[in-house]
Amino acid sequence: MKNKKLIVPVLALALLVSAGVTSVALANNGMREMPEAVLATFTSSEQAAIQEAEAIRIEAHTRAQAVLSAAGVTEEELHNAFKGAMKEHRAEVASAIEANDYNAFVAATAGGPRAETITQEAFAKIVEAHKLFKSGDKEGAMEIRKELNVGGKFLGGERGFRSN
Repeated sequence: MKNKKLIVPVLALALLVSAGVTSVALANNGMREMPEAVLATFTSSEQAAIQEAEAIRIEAHTRAQAVLSAAGVTEEELHNAFKGAMKEHRAEVASAIEANDYNAFVAATAGGPRAETITQEAFAKIVEAHKLFKSGDKEGAMEIRKELNVGGKFLGGERGFRSN
């Protein structure tokens, strides 16, 4: 049950990351506040909601950092725990694909964004694409990926399939 030990740090990191994403979305050349020109595109009630949401995000981020600090959890430890959990997860998914084990794949992807959408038939095509990639037929693998709409960060990210 190693994964249960990682759940608190992973969730805390997710909170910090989501707060960071919001900050990046609102940042314009290092500014921490929403530019007036952007706010002006919204109604006054929407502007008030945006400003309130930003204040809540800042407060939540500050409180989350304080909780982690009080527990003695550093950002580096949290980052490393998250990285380790993701590496383990990728290995479980890759192992399931390599072994052509749909049940292991379902278990490894449970709770993920595509957990409910990858059917046994689609999994068989993923396995086929993986085999094609490993045999050197990257074009054939990419055709299957496109057919399944599993581009982007799924199954190896921007660099394509991983062959472990």
